[in-house]
Amino acid sequence: MAELLLLIVRGAVALSCGAFAILAGTHWAVTRGHLSPFGAWARTVRKLAQPILAPTERAVIARGGDPRQAPWWLLGAGVLGGLVLISVTQTLIGFAYQLDWAARGGVKGVLHLIVVVSYNLLSFALLARAMGSWFGFGRWTPWMRPFHTATDWMLRPLQKLIPPVGMFDITPLVALLFISLVVRNLVAVIFR
Repeated sequence: MAELLLLIVRGAVALSCGAFAILAGTHWAVTRGHLSPFGAWARTVRKLAQPILAPTERAVIARGGDPRQAPWWLLGAGVLGGLVLISVTQTLIGFAYQLDWAARGGVKGVLHLIVVVSYNLLSFALLARAMGSWFGFGRWTPWMRPFHTATDWMLRPLQKLIPPVGMFDITPLVALLFISLVVRNLVAVIFR
């Protein structure tokens, strides 16, 4: 069942990315003069893509962009969104398997699940914090504040020991490496 769901999601992502690639390729061919904008192919592609292309053009205009670049933005958003959708689907399927395993494993299984879920959440928060600092998003940015709150207890002592490397704070990566080693050894020793 899970494999079928993942196959359906991957197929839908592949089809949508293929359609966006056809749209972007047609747009490129028209703008380069390789294809007539009044030909049957270009008109058909534009007509079929209009329901999704028009809102994308409006969003690009609202952000100060060139609406002629909307097919490329749509392709990029489709590829990135598709990768995120596939990743989320795989994560949810894996989590469902972990829940099933924990339910069958009794108390030991539930404790193992708590350790693994806590590790995954802390790892995500550390990675988000590191990437946010690399792109200049500070701790007071509304969507970065939760990641800082969740990881300050671990990073404050490390920041006193490890100075930034240039403009980059590497303590989240050091902490991620440290908790990865600790959790692996803990799981290996306790939950054999």
